[in-house]
Amino acid sequence: MKQDALKFIQKSFVLLTCVTVVSIFATFLIHANIGMGSVEALNSSMGLLTGIKIGTVAVIINVFLILLQIIILRKEFQLIQLLQLPIVLLQGTIINFFLYEILHTVQFDSYMERLIIVIVCSVINGIMLGLLAAIQFISFPLEAACLAIHQKMNWDFGKVRFSFDIFNMLFSLAISLYLSSHLNVREGTIISGILFSLVIGYSYQFFKRQQWVQRMLKKEDRFL
Repeated sequence: MKQDALKFIQKSFVLLTCVTVVSIFATFLIHANIGMGSVEALNSSMGLLTGIKIGTVAVIINVFLILLQIIILRKEFQLIQLLQLPIVLLQGTIINFFLYEILHTVQFDSYMERLIIVIVCSVINGIMLGLLAAIQFISFPLEAACLAIHQKMNWDFGKVRFSFDIFNMLFSLAISLYLSSHLNVREGTIISGILFSLVIGYSYQFFKRQQWVQRMLKKEDRFL
């Protein structure tokens, strides 16, 4: 019992660290303003459309994704996955704080600076989410929703996740065109997508071989 409690605490610490880092660097990715990941693009566009802060939009969308998991999985939905809710609240709070209280006074003067920021943020977020996947604890709502669809519909997980990305980008583009506003889907989106996919795969393989990660996964105590 003590070992299970210790592993729960360790996983929770890793989870909170990953969520905090990913949220902070997501704000830099948005602020770089040369295109962003599909999720950030949708959140940003919805924020422009509704006048709601981007972090708050992220919370609302993620709550809907948690509800989608419950609807799809029903009795198979594990109660521990409700911990996604405080996680998305933390993520939204961090995004709003850094984007509207910290970065609004920061200006990136050159295109090269913005490009470097996109590359660095994509790599770091890929590393963090690779680690999060390796500890097999609580997923972000989008990944968890894709996994639920994969499990119940027997659809390929990668294709389901890719379909969500395409939907997010198309919806973001539609909003931008409707508002005649700045496009959130640009070259940074492509760069971020390629780097993120590569890094998350490599980091997942790296972290799952680490002894400290394997110790947290003993006895097959997996929540996903």
